[in-house]
Amino acid sequence: MILFSFRQNSSVIRSILMILTALVCGVTSAPVFAAPIIDAADDFLPSFNGPHNGDLDVLRAEVFFNGTDFTFRSFHNGAIGTTEEALYVWGVDRGTHNQFFGDFRPGVLFDIIVVLRPDLTGTIIDFAPNPVANVNLAPGSVTVSGNMIQGVVSANFLASKGLLPVDYKVNLWPRTGLANNEQIADFAPDNDVAPVTTPEPSSMLLLSGGLLSLVLSRRRTA
Repeated sequence: MILFSFRQNSSVIRSILMILTALVCGVTSAPVFAAPIIDAADDFLPSFNGPHNGDLDVLRAEVFFNGTDFTFRSFHNGAIGTTEEALYVWGVDRGTHNQFFGDFRPGVLFDIIVVLRPDLTGTIIDFAPNPVANVNLAPGSVTVSGNMIQGVVSANFLASKGLLPVDYKVNLWPRTGLANNEQIADFAPDNDVAPVTTPEPSSMLLLSGGLLSLVLSRRRTA
């Protein structure tokens, strides 16, 4: 009986180890950028001609992709809504690598933007060749809490232009209108693009931990 239990548990252990190995390989091989965009406080652009309000000053930003939706989230140096005309513009480079700002910000590449507003509305505007019509985000897609504003966008609205969705690059710039660059308060990153975070490795690690606990529990009760 003892030998049978040992063999049975050995089989279970081998199976679990195979699953754990696959999970670890998945975490390490997938494009994961766990660190958020960290931006200095009070670093308003010298060219900005609007109010230096905290809600226009990015402190932290990140985009998550779960395979279905993109979540655009940012934290600011003041409560969202302080500046009524504020717009939170996320530029997304889906593969065209276009320098739409030219010499003003050559490192900020994008071909589509996601605009989030303090009134909980949002719009997607496509700048790629043969662009699709503007899309208004569904009610509930944009949320605000204190100094945080977040928008959830289906990947269907951000169709690839050469890159896999997991390889998209992003940049955030709060502004007070869409007329000219003098309305842009800040860039995060300052003159670059950042990867999206995908997948969130914590969920895989939690699953791995649960499977390992199951193995240890079965060994103790054998």
